Amino acid sequence: MIEAQEEGSKNQLAEQRRANFIKKGTAIWHIHQGIKTGEAAISFFAKHGNNMPIKFVNCNRRPVKQSEFKPYDLVTEHNDKLLDEEFYTISA
Repeated sequence: MIEAQEEGSKNQLAEQRRANFIKKGTAIWHIHQGIKTGEAAISFFAKHGNNMPIKFVNCNRRPVKQSEFKPYDLVTEHNDKLLDEEFYTISA
């Protein structure tokens, strides 16, 4: 029974990888929501490349003190309406 569930999960994930969009609540959607930083996005694309329906991730700069200069310390933003005027896009 456990093997049947694992096989079903693998088939479902494979089907979602072939999808043209990311449906809320699916395993791919949860993976996308789990990408929180620019470094995590880079790791994701290094591991999966173009084999997933997630093709890019938009990021804002992480808020830092004015005395600090960290232009590539990024946080992902999944809502396009909340992107800063200047934002970054990370893709494979």
